[in-house]
Amino acid sequence: MPVTISQVVALPELALRVAAGSAGLDREVRLVHTSEVEDPTPWLSGGELLLTTGMRLRGRPEFAAYVRRLAAAGVSGVGFGTGVRHASLPRALSEAAETEGLPVLEVPYETPFVAISEAVSSRLAADQASAAARTQEIQRELTRRTVDAGPWEGLLPYLARVLGCWCAVVDAADVVLAAAPRDAASTTLSAVRPYLDRVRSLGPRGAGSWVGPDKSVMVQPLATGQHVHGYLLAGKTTPFGSLDQAVAGFAVSLLSLELARARSVSRAEQRFRSRLAGMLLAGQLPAETGREAITAWGLSEGALRVCVCVPAAAAPASAASPDAIRALAEAAADIPGIVCAPAGPDELIVLASGTDEAAALSGRAAAVSLRTGVSAPADAGQLTRALREARLAAQVAAADDRQHTWFGELDPYQVLVSGLDRDALRVYADAVLGALERHDVDGRGELVRSLEALLRHGEHWERAAADLGVHRNTLRYRMRRVEELSGRQLSSQHARMEFWLALQLRRLAGDG
Repeated sequence: MPVTISQVVALPELALRVAAGSAGLDREVRLVHTSEVEDPTPWLSGGELLLTTGMRLRGRPEFAAYVRRLAAAGVSGVGFGTGVRHASLPRALSEAAETEGLPVLEVPYETPFVAISEAVSSRLAADQASAAARTQEIQRELTRRTVDAGPWEGLLPYLARVLGCWCAVVDAADVVLAAAPRDAASTTLSAVRPYLDRVRSLGPRGAGSWVGPDKSVMVQPLATGQHVHGYLLAGKTTPFGSLDQAVAGFAVSLLSLELARARSVSRAEQRFRSRLAGMLLAGQLPAETGREAITAWGLSEGALRVCVCVPAAAAPASAASPDAIRALAEAAADIPGIVCAPAGPDELIVLASGTDEAAALSGRAAAVSLRTGVSAPADAGQLTRALREARLAAQVAAADDRQHTWFGELDPYQVLVSGLDRDALRVYADAVLGALERHDVDGRGELVRSLEALLRHGEHWERAAADLGVHRNTLRYRMRRVEELSGRQLSSQHARMEFWLALQLRRLAGDG
C-alpha cells in the first residue's frame, strides 16, 4: 500500500500533530523534501511532503501566497517545524492551508527533519519491496492461468479482477477477441475509440494512459517486432497506479506472444487449405474428399461461389498487379467464409461460402484496383465448372471495368465477345452503326439513340417515343432513315439482333 500523510502522522516516534487540512490526510507521499525558500515550486514535481521552518515567511499575505503555490504544485502536505523561527504554528498558515485543503503537520522542535525523511524513506522502501513481491506473484499467476486455461478464459478475467477494471482485447481490425466481464466490449469499445486510434497512429511502440474526471483508460499494443497483432484495452473509474502498469505490461507480453503464436498457426493452416483448395478447383481430388474439406473449413456445401480477381483491362500492365494480388490474398485470408487458392501473378482464385462472402471479397479487391468474377452456386463436385464461369465473369468485369460481375447476370453478347479485344469490337460495331453515327454527328438527327430506345422497349413504339420525348411519327421517320442508311430492315429478327449486339459492343469497347 502507498504511504499516506495519515500514516506518517501515526508514527509515534515523530510526535507530529495535524494542524490544518485534515480532509487531505489520505494523500500519497512520494518523497520528503526540505526547503526554506519562499517559492520552492521550481524544484517540486508533486507528491512531496515539504518540510520547512518558515524562516523567510512573516506576514499573513506571504503565508497565504506560499500555501497557494504549494497546493498548485501538487504537494501532498507540509511539515512545519516550530521553535526555530516561529514559536508556534502561524495562524495565517493554518487558515490558508484549511482553505486550500492542504494538510499541515506541526513538527516539534525535538523532532529533526532528517528523522521524518528516514522514517518515510523506510516505509517507501518497504512499500516498493512489497509491490515488487506482489507484482511477481501476480505475474506468476497470470502465466499459470494462461497455460492452464488460455488467454481469454484464464488471463483476461484474472487481470480484470487484479486491476479492478474492465479489459478487452481487439485484433488489428478492431474485432473484439475477448472481454472481461463478457459484456464490456459492447459498452466500452466505442468510448475508447479516440484513444485506440491515437495509439494506433504511433505504431508498435505506442501506448497510452488517460485520466479523466470519472474514468481512466489504458491502451497497449500487442506486438512482436514491427507487427501489431491487436490491442489490450482497460478502463476504470480511478487512475491506474504503478503496480497496475507493471502488471498490465507483463500481461501485454503474454498476450502478444499468444496472438503471434495463433497467427503463425493460422497462417500455416491457411497455406494448407490454399493448396488443398487449388487441388479441388483443378479436379485433382474426389468429390467426397472435397465435401469433407469444405465442411471442415465451415463453408456452405451447395452454395459455394468461386471468385476470380484480376486487374482491370484498362489498367496499364506493370508490377503493381502482382503486388495487388498478393495484398488481396493476405487480406482475404482474414475474411470469414473465404479460402484462397494459391495466387498466380495475374489472378487470385477464391472459394467463398456464399453470396455475402463473395461480395465482401469483391469490396476488398476493388480497394486494390482488382475486378472480380463470381460463379453461379456450386457444390464440391462442380468446382471446375464454377472456376470456368468465374474466369469468364472476371474477364467481362475487367473489360467493362466493373467492380464485379456475377456469372448468372451475364448477357449472351458478353459471353460471345469475352475473348475479343477492343479493336475487334469496334470493327464490328462500325460496320453496323457507322453510317448512323456519322449521320448523327452531322447534326441531322438522333438515329442511334432512337434505335436503342426502340430495342430497349421491345419495339413498343409508344413507350419508346415517350422515353425520347418525341411523337410516334417522328420515331417512325427516324427508323426509316435507319433502314435506308444501314441497309437492314427492322422487320428482320436477324437485323434487330445485329443492331442490339453492335450497340452493346460499342459500350463494351468503351465508345458508347
